[in-house]
Amino acid sequence: MFDLKLTDVFSTLCIGILTLSLILYFYFIINKFFVKNKFDGDVYLEWLKKTLESSYEKNGYMVIAFVIVYCLGVISGDLTGRMTDSDSAHKGWLLKELKKVSFMESQDGARKDALLDSTNNWKLTQLGNSVLRSVPIIKNANQIAGTKFLCDTTRSFDENWKKLNALLISDSLNKNNSRKSFNNFLQQIYYTGKNWCFSKDHEPLNELKSIQNRIDLSRSMVLLVAFSFQFLLVIVILNLFYTSYNKITKKKEVKELEKKTTWDLIFHLFQINFLALLFIIGYVSRDCYNINEDNYNKRAYGYYVSEINRVEYLKRIDEIPIKSNKPIN
Repeated sequence: MFDLKLTDVFSTLCIGILTLSLILYFYFIINKFFVKNKFDGDVYLEWLKKTLESSYEKNGYMVIAFVIVYCLGVISGDLTGRMTDSDSAHKGWLLKELKKVSFMESQDGARKDALLDSTNNWKLTQLGNSVLRSVPIIKNANQIAGTKFLCDTTRSFDENWKKLNALLISDSLNKNNSRKSFNNFLQQIYYTGKNWCFSKDHEPLNELKSIQNRIDLSRSMVLLVAFSFQFLLVIVILNLFYTSYNKITKKKEVKELEKKTTWDLIFHLFQINFLALLFIIGYVSRDCYNINEDNYNKRAYGYYVSEINRVEYLKRIDEIPIKSNKPIN
């Protein structure tokens, strides 16, 4: 049996529809820019509507369209997921470049922000204060990461944190090559907490999966839109060279080319309404991604530290000697 959920299918179809729309849009404007008399005077949204309407009644069109859209959604979702993945060691050069032009924060940065406030001298957040004060969590993370952060038993936690916070503010961790170790230390705390959550059958697993679906959708939307605007910029630059080359090599068509200038094409073919819609989708999706990513990280940390605190409390209760009510002879 296939384990398919409507939310997963809906997210994949939304990503696939946006991807297919952008592919057709690029095909449309590239032809307008570089193919003589192709799509001149056409408006993209009207052309797309006519194309869909003319193909609607063709046998098997809806089935083929559904398969194409779903496949594009799966592929685009996987690619955008790899762009923000913290582990960049196994990324191809293309994915690394796509991540750069998308201006998206990596996942490890978001996980760190849940514990430390980078905008306020790396002070502990309320959640970070609970997580980093937990001795079992700190010991486990240090053991896995091979580090010794916040584990000096001769000092109190406040003294240990004050020393580490001073290094973060002064950026001394970068100078002594410990920044990577500290990030790895924090990542181990996150992964341990997440793994504990995923070991449960119902909650908090169901809640995290629900948030993850929203993360996948919003992340893919904003990355597709960001990459599209970058690609459009490349097309404009190429057209500037193309137009200049034609004016030099085809003197007889100079007047015709002057009438069809690059800037006229830009205002006409880029379709302000369509670009405005893309911008709104990208802007809203980016906010949704940040909110959902923050909620996901906080819940993974929060559920785990609550469980650790509960276990530690029960241990202390068991260690308290039970007073006997038996009278002393």
